[in-house]
Amino acid sequence: MAKYSKATLLLLPLLVLLLIKSSHAAGGISIYWGQNGNEGTLAQTCATGRYAYVNIAFLNKFGNGQTPEMNLAGHCNPANGGCTIVSGGIKTAPQCPFPDSNLGTALNTGLFDYVWVQFYNNRPCQYSSGNTTNLLNSWNRWTTSIDAGKIFLGLPAAPSAAGSGYIPPDVLTSQILPVIKKSPKYGGVMLWSKFWDDQNGYSPSIISSV
Repeated sequence: MAKYSKATLLLLPLLVLLLIKSSHAAGGISIYWGQNGNEGTLAQTCATGRYAYVNIAFLNKFGNGQTPEMNLAGHCNPANGGCTIVSGGIKTAPQCPFPDSNLGTALNTGLFDYVWVQFYNNRPCQYSSGNTTNLLNSWNRWTTSIDAGKIFLGLPAAPSAAGSGYIPPDVLTSQILPVIKKSPKYGGVMLWSKFWDDQNGYSPSIISSV
């Protein structure tokens, strides 16, 4: 695993409770959902047709014999059973059929089907002021060092979605995607988050290039 530990792989992007996938060829857009009540329901998110993957965030308690617990701060309170509405959305969203994701196997073998890497809020490995060098160098380190099926380029979907690292859509599609798509480990683009994507219209502007 080179210099990246299993814990780092799970914690760098953020912790995901569930992976929901629709049928997309080649690269796809992954979106995080669950932290803003104004981003619509899970079913509405799937119905947009823009996302190949929906990551439900966050799984904030797990391991060491603990009962897993999730935080869907923007939508419900799991402590009082209010998050059963989310499970209902999963069952009734045909646009995002459930795949089986075996986290235990990944932890034991060190092989991950998907790795979601945060290329923002971290200046040594992000796009900044028209300079793509740091981001592309970091991408190359990840794709050559990690035993993973597919690696996703994690980005903020709007300037206000993160402290730094936002990439204008035209820069992403003309200067970055053509380079990183050459890697056999390229999986697509991960966006934070559904709320910010709605505000900025980021995914519609890049989907044809992903």
